[in-house]
Amino acid sequence: MKKKKKNKTKIIIPLTLIIIIILLLLIIFIKKSYDIYKYNNYEIYKVEDRVGYIKDFQKKNTDLYTVNAWIRVQGTNIDEPVIGYLRRNIDDQEVKLDTFAWQPDKHTELVNKETLIGHNILNLSAHPGRGVEYYTDFEDLMGFVYYDFAKDNKYVQYTINGKNYVYKIFSVFFDDTNKFINDQHNADVSKKEMKEMVNRYRKNSYYKYDVDVNEKDKIITLDTCTRFFGAHGYKTFTVHARMLRENEKMNNYSVEETVNYKKIKKKLMEKGEKSDEEI
Repeated sequence: MKKKKKNKTKIIIPLTLIIIIILLLLIIFIKKSYDIYKYNNYEIYKVEDRVGYIKDFQKKNTDLYTVNAWIRVQGTNIDEPVIGYLRRNIDDQEVKLDTFAWQPDKHTELVNKETLIGHNILNLSAHPGRGVEYYTDFEDLMGFVYYDFAKDNKYVQYTINGKNYVYKIFSVFFDDTNKFINDQHNADVSKKEMKEMVNRYRKNSYYKYDVDVNEKDKIITLDTCTRFFGAHGYKTFTVHARMLRENEKMNNYSVEETVNYKKIKKKLMEKGEKSDEEI
């Protein structure tokens, strides 16, 4: 009898351990599956209609400019009208450009290579602030130099011609100003030009975004001036995004630092820089 009990005990204990291990693995699997579901399905960005806002501003159009569109950038204060120039060299005293973004060229229809420019008047140090209330133009764009900010804010909304469009950010970097100037006046570009631009943007990006981009996509570039590299370090800070494709949903895609990020990470960690408030 004792032998039978011992044998039963020998069988029951391993069996119980196996059941416990299976249950633990099942719990871990369910939790991971739920975490992945949450990661991919929570509302990462909420579109807010800006068509009415554009119409209200268009009532104030002048001979100097027209409001053609609206731009919003996730996680920032950038939520403002976009000017289409009617005349070059607009005097700042006549038009307060620090309250608008603007197109290098006037157009009221969607193009496959949109470029929007905004002032960075207040946030010019090598240590940009983020989400400061008094930043009203493109100062907040500089928040993308921080990895933790970039991985949490991935979407751009562009409203034009009566429709709200959503774009996924796929590249962020300080561009050579001369190269950027060559790009900015290109609107409806050829597939060859688009492929070259996309490749250059991805190659130079500080982050690797898990976003597929090709020459058939529509992209938008946001840019602003900067003194991140010093008073004479002429660079243009750029953020590039591509439009959601047909039937594509917003998702919380991954963002990783690239080797390019080391160039600015070192600058961000340097001591002795003046703060934005001091400037």
